[in-house]
Amino acid sequence: MMQYENEHINLLLIEGDDNVRSTFKSYINDSGLNITTTEVIDGTSAISICKINRFDCILLDYDLSDTNALKILSSLHKGINTSTPAIVFTESEKKSLDLEILEAGAIDFIAKQDCNTILLKQLILYALVRNRYQESQTEYIEQQRQNKEQERLNCVLVAMERAEAANEAKTQFISSMSHELRTPLNAILGFTQLLERKQKKSIENEQGEFIQEILKAGTHLLNLINEVLDLSKIEAGQLKFNMGSVDPDNIILDCQSLTSNLAKQYNCTVTYQKPKFELSPVLSDPVRLKQVLLNLITNAIKYNKDHGQVTISYKLLNHSHLKINVADTGIGIDPDRISEVFEPFSRLNETKANIEGTGIGLTIAHKMMALMNGKIDVISKLNIGSNFWLEVPLYSPLDNLKITDKSLKKLLVIDCNSKSNQSKDSILDALKSYSFLELDSLDKGILWTKNQLASFVLVYIHSIDDSLLQNLNLFKQSANMASIPIIVIAQNITNNETTHILNTGVDQCLCEPIEPHILKNIIDYNMKN
Repeated sequence: MMQYENEHINLLLIEGDDNVRSTFKSYINDSGLNITTTEVIDGTSAISICKINRFDCILLDYDLSDTNALKILSSLHKGINTSTPAIVFTESEKKSLDLEILEAGAIDFIAKQDCNTILLKQLILYALVRNRYQESQTEYIEQQRQNKEQERLNCVLVAMERAEAANEAKTQFISSMSHELRTPLNAILGFTQLLERKQKKSIENEQGEFIQEILKAGTHLLNLINEVLDLSKIEAGQLKFNMGSVDPDNIILDCQSLTSNLAKQYNCTVTYQKPKFELSPVLSDPVRLKQVLLNLITNAIKYNKDHGQVTISYKLLNHSHLKINVADTGIGIDPDRISEVFEPFSRLNETKANIEGTGIGLTIAHKMMALMNGKIDVISKLNIGSNFWLEVPLYSPLDNLKITDKSLKKLLVIDCNSKSNQSKDSILDALKSYSFLELDSLDKGILWTKNQLASFVLVYIHSIDDSLLQNLNLFKQSANMASIPIIVIAQNITNNETTHILNTGVDQCLCEPIEPHILKNIIDYNMKN
């Protein structure tokens, strides 16, 4: 206790009797301690002063004119003097009263007649020592709590980092595996289509059926791979969107046309209800918007009843959004499970479990619409039908936006492989419906684009070397080509070589054989945008 004798002590003395208070003051002055004393004579004043001042020790009489020590202690320990040690002076030596005083929060007590300078000094120093010990224990416990909280937080952060790393590894794995699967699958589909187209006359009926089964199964598998890859890209934030002005009427008509054969297969009617007013363009990615709408119409057909109806309609919402509805007369969705509609791998219609699909189409649609600042939702009644709808923001052109004349758009084809083959011939056949300029080397392409502007570039190669990669990089980095899409079609390359090509900055690398209609879709999209 010696270390506290030189410390400054801020003390509160609560005593209503002037003589007793004077006696205690003399004890305090004679103690030799560095004490500043504040005096009050009643409980009300004591409670008021303790609300605005903090004390190191409190000395109080048990019986005051307006209250007693028990009530004062109860009030003091709710404010800023919660941990301040209090010593109570009593007139009685009743053990029951002593117990009540300690339970009320006093650190010690003493009968007034037994008090003297030495005893009071020891009581004050003991109160300080005990209080400091309690404070240190409280600080230690709080520090331990904070350390455990920090450890828990560190564990959570490590777990999050590991989860993010695992998710990144999963995304890379899916992307790599999708490429590994798509390359041979595209080859199978391409050569099967070549076999179907080139040898129709010599193929027997049974063999023709086998070819159709190969095409059907291969196309389905390719669609599944593409969906998984889209989902992984969305989750990794790697899916790119080309936002711009889109004519929703054309999108809906294209989707209706593309699903017509499926509708016949399922004995279903798809109706497009066009209103009388002219449709305003919407702000969206045309390819992604068509993908979402196709998913809704396809589901409406597949999960419909025999002789079912699918109705496509739209209306304006507050002159800011266009609402596109896809309503069906199908089997509907259980209201208890409708919240699961957009969850991945959810197949809610057990009655039609034989329908092909991954259960992630609507998940992808939901995420895509959110990324395009739109919305997708559904209402449904079991055995009556469902109504899925899209809300797409209307397009508002900027004043400084310059729309290029369509007649100025140019397709540039650079054929780096002089040798002819069946796959290359089918690609060139697919290009016949376009007006394009053909060059036979990247060097000529680099020179041509210095003074001319292309809208889309298709580069055909047989194999790669360092010189070709260098030229591709120079071509993409040239001033006029920085924002122009470049797609490479390669004949004989490995997966590593594909990576090297993409690292030059080109937008896409396709491996032969490639389906002509896929190539046409790619060209159409890029020429329009």
